[in-house]
Amino acid sequence: MSVTFIRGDITTLQVDAIVNAANNELRGGGGVDGAIHAAAGPELHAFCKTLGGCPTGGAKLSPGFNLPAKYIIHTVGPVWRGGNFHEKMLLTSCYLRSLELALRNNCKTVAFPLISAGAYGYPYDDALQIAYDTCQRFLNETKADMEVYIVLYQGTGERYVHALNRTASFELPDAATFQRVAEYIRNHYHFDAEDITPDVSIAEECARPVKSETRFQASGSVPQESKSLFSFNSKTRYMETDRDIFSKPPRKEDFPTEETFTQMVIRFMREKKKDAPEVYNCACLDRKLFSKILSNVHYQPKKYTAVRLALGLKLSPQETDKLLNAAGFALSRSKLTDLVIAYCISHNKRDVWEVNGILEDFGLTTI
Repeated sequence: MSVTFIRGDITTLQVDAIVNAANNELRGGGGVDGAIHAAAGPELHAFCKTLGGCPTGGAKLSPGFNLPAKYIIHTVGPVWRGGNFHEKMLLTSCYLRSLELALRNNCKTVAFPLISAGAYGYPYDDALQIAYDTCQRFLNETKADMEVYIVLYQGTGERYVHALNRTASFELPDAATFQRVAEYIRNHYHFDAEDITPDVSIAEECARPVKSETRFQASGSVPQESKSLFSFNSKTRYMETDRDIFSKPPRKEDFPTEETFTQMVIRFMREKKKDAPEVYNCACLDRKLFSKILSNVHYQPKKYTAVRLALGLKLSPQETDKLLNAAGFALSRSKLTDLVIAYCISHNKRDVWEVNGILEDFGLTTI
């Protein structure tokens, strides 16, 4: 009962059902749709004529005919029109309706392409996140005994070929790396990121069971373990030292300030014995931007600028979380991009080009 990324040709998979990114008329077309119709044979085209089409967000079932899969589930994804025409709802519906059909037909293994992310123009990162979230949530809520595969084609890495000229040790991700990252995502993904404690490293958090955070009741009552901090009765008597404490004016040292992002960067540079050029070059940051960060103690970076600096400083997972927290960010166990970054950091892959190559391999936006 899991969701896993794989690479390959969906028409060759020996699963109970493959999902086809179809059009409303179910007549076959280009891309995955055309490949499935071609591999299944003319019987599929004739059968689809009897189904009466399919609405956007809906799903219809057909035999697999000449495919290794027993069934083909045809679903129609939305065309991306800026996000204001219920595209997310319709795309989510594609996965839910398809999984419901698979469950009703006793399918134990189901393979999806990335619906709407091709000719229909849905932003790839969002389409991938919706696919993973929806499939994982369906399995969690239904407890279905089903293995779900999201099939991706191998990335070309064309944008990072010039990185080979920067460092002789750099290599584009291979199939084994893809499988390891996919396994890491499957094992560490969590649908509700709110359960993650921000000051705990993602590596530590993933190694232990998730605990739900304590929440206040609707009545506004305080959790039992916190009541001793806030409540006392009329019989409580303060000691003389308590009166002295409350009578003294507050002092600056009584309220220590937290380290800012810039201060933490400077401290890590000192601890790691790294000079400025080494850090901004390893982080692939512009020298002027890095100078701006160091000269402004209250500088507020963008999230992935902070991540690049964590990579450039060669920080541990725990140190990375501290640096991100100082900027008001955290690596989320529910966001695929963050999980890939967390994998790289926890497996000592600190070259920004290498991290970007792995992100591109999954079709995710690079940092």
